[in-house]
Amino acid sequence: VYPVFGGSVNGEQYEETIMQDVYPALDEAARKLKLKEVELQEDNASPHQTVREKLKKHGAERASVWVGRKAKITYVKQSAKSPDLNADDLYVWRVLNRHVQKRLWKEYRWQRKTTELMWECIQHAWEHALTPAKIECAFRLMTPVMECIKAAKGGNKFTIPHTGIRKQMRAEGWDI
Repeated sequence: VYPVFGGSVNGEQYEETIMQDVYPALDEAARKLKLKEVELQEDNASPHQTVREKLKKHGAERASVWVGRKAKITYVKQSAKSPDLNADDLYVWRVLNRHVQKRLWKEYRWQRKTTELMWECIQHAWEHALTPAKIECAFRLMTPVMECIKAAKGGNKFTIPHTGIRKQMRAEGWDI
């Protein structure tokens, strides 16, 4: 976001991006997949609220629908504290956090925790804990987690399933 907008995104920038990039991309994907309706899930960020309010003001069916050239795009408001559905939030940050905490405990337990020490631990985790196997595992975990979220009707009341992904990856020769 920062390289494109030079900082935080406001409602006008978000609306422009939605209108010029997101809606056409969703419409094109829907056409290719032969879908008549697409759901666009957003959280309650200020720019998202601005666009929803503007749609509501113009009578776009309670700010929930935008009609594209081919597909009907329905807004779905992300529930509070909803689970993140990207590999970074789902798995990668957990791997990094676990490694940092473990290192702080084992190697620096009795030392004063400084910003410099924390940064050194984060860099070490990035270089040593975040292996290609862990990243592969993150992506393989996405589908089972999406199924849990679907069963929880979009909520976060579920436990990440034990799927046997690591066992399967070891059988395939991954070092995990």
